[in-house]
Amino acid sequence: MKSFIELALEFVAAFFEFFMRRPKLVQGILGIVIFFVLVKLAFNFFNDNRIEAQVAMTRTDIANALRKVQSEIYVQNLSVEEGFTPLKYKSWGEFIIDVSGLDKTRWVATEFGMRVITKVKGGMLECKGDYFYIDTKEGKLIFAPSKITNEVSFCKALKDSYKDKDSEINLRAYSSQY
Repeated sequence: MKSFIELALEFVAAFFEFFMRRPKLVQGILGIVIFFVLVKLAFNFFNDNRIEAQVAMTRTDIANALRKVQSEIYVQNLSVEEGFTPLKYKSWGEFIIDVSGLDKTRWVATEFGMRVITKVKGGMLECKGDYFYIDTKEGKLIFAPSKITNEVSFCKALKDSYKDKDSEINLRAYSSQY
C-alpha cells in the first residue's frame, strides 16, 4: 500500500502531465486567473479610495459644524441649558445640522446632537454612538470620535482618523447670559 505522500506526488505528476499536453488550455486558465486577480485588486483600490474620500468629506463637515455652532450660539446669544431648545427646532441635533449647512442625506439629528450616515450595500448605515452633541448640563459642544461604536469600514476609518482626539468647546463662554 502506498503512503499519502506517494499518492500526492503521483497526483501532482499526473496533473502537470495532463496540462503540459494542452498548452492552450493552460494559457486560457492562467489568463482567466490573472484577469480575476486584477479585477479584485482594482475593486479593493477603488473601494479604499471611496472610503478615504468619505472620511475626508465628513471631517470637513465636522470641522465646519464645530466652528459654525460655536459662532451661532454667540451671535444669537443662545442659552445652552437643560430643557431648552432653540426656537423653530425640535432638537439640538436639528439646530446643529441646520446652522452648519450639513447635507441631511448624510447626517441624522439626535435629541442633543447628530450622527453621520453612510451608504452601504442595500441602503444607508448610521455610525452609532453619541459622538457629536451638545451637553446641556455642562454647556459644552462635544465631539468624541472615540465613542463611535460601529466597526463598519467607513465608521471605523472615521474613528481611526482622529486617533481618539476628543474635543470639547465651552459654549457658555460665548453667551452673554453667563
